[in-house]
Amino acid sequence: IREEEAAPPAPKGPSEVELLTEIRDALAAR
Repeated sequence: IREEEAAPPAPKGPSEVELLTEIRDALAAR
């Protein structure tokens, strides 16, 4: 079994929301 497959999926948290907002801001800045 690969370590990547054994690793649990990252839980959706505030950090993910921040990434989405940063991406939206970056796209809007274009």
